[in-house]
Amino acid sequence: DQAKSDKLSSADASYYGSPSSHASGNGSLMRLASAPLLYQRDPLNAMNESINSSETMHAWQLCLDSCRVYTGLIIGALQGATKEELLNSDQLYVPAGLSHDY
Repeated sequence: DQAKSDKLSSADASYYGSPSSHASGNGSLMRLASAPLLYQRDPLNAMNESINSSETMHAWQLCLDSCRVYTGLIIGALQGATKEELLNSDQLYVPAGLSHDY
C-alpha cells in the first residue's frame, strides 16, 4: 500500500528487507517468538513488533502477514486456547484483546 511504500522510501533503506517475493524466507518466523512472549498482554503491540522484526530482513507482505498469524497463534496458546481452536481451518484464530480485522 502507499503508506508502506512511503515508509520504505523515506527511511534508511538498509534497515528494511526486500519487499520482493524472491527474497522471502522463514527467518522472520524463526525470530519472532520474543515479541508475543514479551507483549502477550498487549496483542496489538506484539503484532506490531513482530512486523517490525520481519521488516529488517523480509518485507514481502506475505512474510509480514505470516508473522501476524503466527504471533496470534503463540498468544492464543499462551492464553490457553486449545489446539482445535488454534488450528481451526474454517476461521483464523484471533487472540483475546484483538479485533477480528487485525
